[in-house]
Amino acid sequence: KHVLCEKPMHRDPAEVRRLYDTAERAGRVVMEAFMYRHHPDTQTLFRCVGKGDIGTVYHARAALSFSMPLDGNIRLDPTLHGGALMDLGCYAISALRILAGEPTRVSGVSCLAPSGVDMRTAAFMECQGGATATFNCGMDLPGQSCLEVIGSKGILRAEWPFFRPFFPHIDAPKIEIRVGLESTMLPLTDANPYLLQVDNLSRAVRGEEQPLLGRSDAVAQARVTAALRRSIESQGDWVAT
Repeated sequence: KHVLCEKPMHRDPAEVRRLYDTAERAGRVVMEAFMYRHHPDTQTLFRCVGKGDIGTVYHARAALSFSMPLDGNIRLDPTLHGGALMDLGCYAISALRILAGEPTRVSGVSCLAPSGVDMRTAAFMECQGGATATFNCGMDLPGQSCLEVIGSKGILRAEWPFFRPFFPHIDAPKIEIRVGLESTMLPLTDANPYLLQVDNLSRAVRGEEQPLLGRSDAVAQARVTAALRRSIESQGDWVAT
């Protein structure tokens, strides 16, 4: 069967390669389900940074958190690779890889839940091209979802870039570009990224277009996750990706 695999696909890049090898031998499509990547506003954000609206990127940072009931929560199960890094940090890794460049080495620290998974994680990454990136994520913190990219000419800030438009009770999402004293708010859409994700997969299955997220992206995602896990296990040592 064709597979849309809920993020994160795996924390071991070798397993991701094995999955894609199997799919290619069978003539099937497999795609990692980072729905936010399909949102038009996400693509606008990436495009603005990529074409230099804020100049050369020097640093990017992300924060994702929520507070959840702990009893019986599947995210706390170590046998299922639970924890904040896998459930929330994967979004930050995905976005920061694009905005700041692929990480070359990483350092991370975590606070553990009684089950042994990370309840909170903070990370620092050095990226190709000289930029740096940071993120923090947590499952016992006030709700937060934001991105900030600092360039040589300006700053881009995005509020709720990962989970909109599914939480109408929160503050209105926004994407702001500030250059000098001038601030521009980018227009936003009400697109449903889950529907766009399934549409992309369906067209890929029919051979009409390529999956937005393919092998190279999934392997890179797992490679950074694996390096961060090794760093966390060594109490924050720098680890090459």
